[in-house]
Amino acid sequence: MSSQAILRRLEKLEKVFAVEPKDDWIDVLMWDGSQGGIFGHTHFRFSESGMQTVRARCSDEEEIEVMREHYKEDGHRLYGRGSEVSFAEYLERFSYLGPKELDARRREIIELLKGGKDGTRLEDASRRAC
Repeated sequence: MSSQAILRRLEKLEKVFAVEPKDDWIDVLMWDGSQGGIFGHTHFRFSESGMQTVRARCSDEEEIEVMREHYKEDGHRLYGRGSEVSFAEYLERFSYLGPKELDARRREIIELLKGGKDGTRLEDASRRAC
């Protein structure tokens, strides 16, 4: 039996049993400002048919990772220019990007990345902050 014949039979079976075609999902991570996580990033999930949309703030861990990627892409510089800055200084510069109600959490994470009051190192702070 040819593949065309198999496809025709499959289509007939789908019509008889009213099987809905599979709806694939498209996942997007984007900056959404005051609706996002601590630095404003959000996950959007769209159904391919456009019938459903799911939205969720990024976790603190994801936000730190996204900002770390931006930091690396910018060559450890603000906007890719000037002299190098620490990751904590970079985050401070962009701390206005997230929702106002998460200001205290952003400050806490930035302080931990700076070394904090307890002397936490950058590597430890990123693990503890998330």
